[in-house]
Amino acid sequence: MIDLQVRDRGGKEAGTVHCDPADLGGRVRRALLRQILIGYEANRRAGTHKSKTRAEVNYSYNKLWSQKGTGNARMSGRASPLWRHGGTTFGPVPRSYRQRLPRQMRRGALRSALLTRVLDGKVYLLTDLAIDPARAKGATALLRALAIERGCLVVTEKDAPEIYRAFRNQPRVAVRPARELNAWDVMRYPCLVMARACWETLVASLRSAGSGKEAAA
Repeated sequence: MIDLQVRDRGGKEAGTVHCDPADLGGRVRRALLRQILIGYEANRRAGTHKSKTRAEVNYSYNKLWSQKGTGNARMSGRASPLWRHGGTTFGPVPRSYRQRLPRQMRRGALRSALLTRVLDGKVYLLTDLAIDPARAKGATALLRALAIERGCLVVTEKDAPEIYRAFRNQPRVAVRPARELNAWDVMRYPCLVMARACWETLVASLRSAGSGKEAAA
């Protein structure tokens, strides 16, 4: 068992939560986590890169000089790839980099990502995530109370516009509802901040999803 400290909004200890690594897969599956993170990065690529071929460059197709008799090397039009500003040979063309990421792989990677943060001691649990005042001032005070300086990912139980408004101007801080949480977000930010109830609900959902998979097997 791993003990996670629960703090109040002032940063003082307010209890402990016992975390069983078995609920998060039991071990960090680094190969799976790497594969999923690469997939998320690939799916973010637009794939709109494009270079012009010799047929698309805006130059004349007239032959520059005679084939023979000038003493120069034989040359075709100005759009030849051999010339500066000419066409590009085998250049990039628009394509899709999208990779298929099955649900079970995404859930397994999320478990490994959460377990990584737990083992690193980078999960900050609060008695509740209510911010007073619900403005940037309250968000700044909360981050200072938790001694968070390098940014964090704030996880809410459901859509919370007031929490988003309070944190939106904080540098390197993002807010995500638990249902949208993924391994890429967890590993992108150095630590997690969420309410105790949100953590327990998240772990319970991942535990039930994992047990369902084992039962099916």
